[in-house]
Amino acid sequence: MKGQEVNTTMNAGKSSKLGRCLRTSAVPYRILFEKIPISVCWVSLSGRILYSNPTMLKLTGYSDTEINRMTAKKLLRDEGGLPQLFDGVALEAPDGHADGKLVHKDGTFTLVSLTGSRVVLNGGEAILLTAVDQTPSSKVAAHLETIEHTLEQKEQALRHMSIALEELVEQIQVGRSMLKEDIATNIRDFVLPIVEKLRLTSAPAEMIDLLERTLQEITSRFSIRLSQSAPSLSPRESEITQMIHCGLITKQIAKMLSISYETVEKHRRNIRRKVGITGKKINLASFLSAGQ
Repeated sequence: MKGQEVNTTMNAGKSSKLGRCLRTSAVPYRILFEKIPISVCWVSLSGRILYSNPTMLKLTGYSDTEINRMTAKKLLRDEGGLPQLFDGVALEAPDGHADGKLVHKDGTFTLVSLTGSRVVLNGGEAILLTAVDQTPSSKVAAHLETIEHTLEQKEQALRHMSIALEELVEQIQVGRSMLKEDIATNIRDFVLPIVEKLRLTSAPAEMIDLLERTLQEITSRFSIRLSQSAPSLSPRESEITQMIHCGLITKQIAKMLSISYETVEKHRRNIRRKVGITGKKINLASFLSAGQ
């Protein structure tokens, strides 16, 4: 037990002596300066670089001899608050901070966060300059900015899609209204005249067949296309056009309408002219059936 107590006392004495040595020797501080994974250099109040640690040399690509011939302002690209950082620390402030660009030997640069601290050394003063690499945080910021930009683009695209859908819905509603109007027009122009004639006649079979076919056609695209392509047709011409489209010949049309054969032929010529096939070897019935 006594031997262990003696060893413990001796170890404590050695630790105390080592502690005093570390506190009074410059060696620990030199080791810290050399090994610290942060770019550090001593700079005179005039701005000349006095001494740089290996991390600073590795980051900039300069040798110790090369960097000692430079000034801090040359090593750091003159932007933002860099002049204020050095001038302020040198003249009045005990320390200062700024963001800047550390210039490499090859002309490239690294974004850094700078801290300058004025320190008394052996009766003189110097600036301890530290540069912390901000590249990782810059990459994160750039990535976040890219994500934000992408989200803005997607939001804008969604807004455009929403507007397009609203316009499409509006067009569909307009189309429905126009379809209703077209159907009403077709019924008025094609069906009601036939119904009226049924009331005034003994309703021949041909008339009933025509009414049936007309009602079947009323929901087709024919009547709508015809109204759009030949809007100048008179009510009588529209009526005869529908009969031709349903397969009736001139003689049948004349009998059903109680008009002469020649009158029907005249209407047929007018219809051909208005639909744009005058002088062409195109059968009117075939033309109408094709829905052109």
